Amino acid sequence: MADTDWVGKLSGAAGEAKTRYQDETAKLNHAVKKSDSIILSPRDILTGEWDAARTLETTLGGIQRHITKEDLAAFSQNIETVKQRHTLEGIKAQQVIDLSDALDRKRTSSSYKLGKKTIEPITQASPVLANGQVIRFITNAGGSTPGVTRHHVVVEFVKLNAFASAAKRGDKDTTIRAFAQKTAKDLVKSPLKFYCDCERHKYWYCYIATIGNFALGKPYGLLQHGYPKITNPTLDGIACKHVIRVMREITTSPHVQSYLAKHLEKITLSHKKQGTTQQSQKDAEILARTQANRTDHTVQTTDEKKAAAADAKAARAAKAKQAITKLAAKAPVPERKTPKLKQAEAAADKVAALRAALAPFGLEPTQEQINAVLKG
Repeated sequence: MADTDWVGKLSGAAGEAKTRYQDETAKLNHAVKKSDSIILSPRDILTGEWDAARTLETTLGGIQRHITKEDLAAFSQNIETVKQRHTLEGIKAQQVIDLSDALDRKRTSSSYKLGKKTIEPITQASPVLANGQVIRFITNAGGSTPGVTRHHVVVEFVKLNAFASAAKRGDKDTTIRAFAQKTAKDLVKSPLKFYCDCERHKYWYCYIATIGNFALGKPYGLLQHGYPKITNPTLDGIACKHVIRVMREITTSPHVQSYLAKHLEKITLSHKKQGTTQQSQKDAEILARTQANRTDHTVQTTDEKKAAAADAKAARAAKAKQAITKLAAKAPVPERKTPKLKQAEAAADKVAALRAALAPFGLEPTQEQINAVLKG
């Protein structure tokens, strides 16, 4: 697939995302209402009781088996751990990367095998449409789902309107455009909520996002109250590879920051804090091509960035030391002069001085004159 083929037509992106959302909502509602539903609800975990017709299983411990009361206690503890970790509304983009599972980060930047099939990494992501506080992104697809060439990640910056208000009250000497550009740099470090239409998010991480208060619900995404007892009973990780790629672009991409600044300017000028900013087809394709041509697609946590910076600093220091050692090796070693050598040099200097004194007269010193100078 060419670098930009996955982008498709942006004009149909919102409708495609809406259709997928409606399909998943219908499936979830149907699954919840079934008399023999296998969804483990908050009430089930709290009471430990459910209808005998419902066969509830888990993979806690690595083997799929029937759920026990001990499992429910473990689930409750896992839920509390997540809630204690996320006490505020929203989560920051870099935090999503920091708390993500190493496997998901690896799959964001490297291909891997799924049976005989090679699944491509998620290396490209582009904003498509901004509406109020909500920004729609699309990413390339890895190829694990037949017929799907792109995924939709929706992000809500929960403080975007507050930032826009601050821009309006900004310094009189600063234009709204300049203030928006500056504010966009702060916005990408502010809390957000998100949703992805992929199965990894729905069945592994949507529940964590829901209880952690950073899931983006209706009308953009789903809230999941059914515990992931089969796919993720230990509640590890936090985001799929598509979300991780989007968070990486939010934290590092000048294009995304420029897009957010443009949208902030539009919101600021709106009396009702409303406004939409559409990405052009041309700009989306240029961005996709630029991202595809990168040599490094790695997504790093804060700790990994610090370690990489320390390694780079140590490497520079080692290189400098090596250069100094080489220079020292090439420098001439000063000759150590013995008393005899010093005496011979002094004698040579005296003879040279005598020759210089006689030269104007066209004379050369005699041996007798040389001996007399040396004795003196």
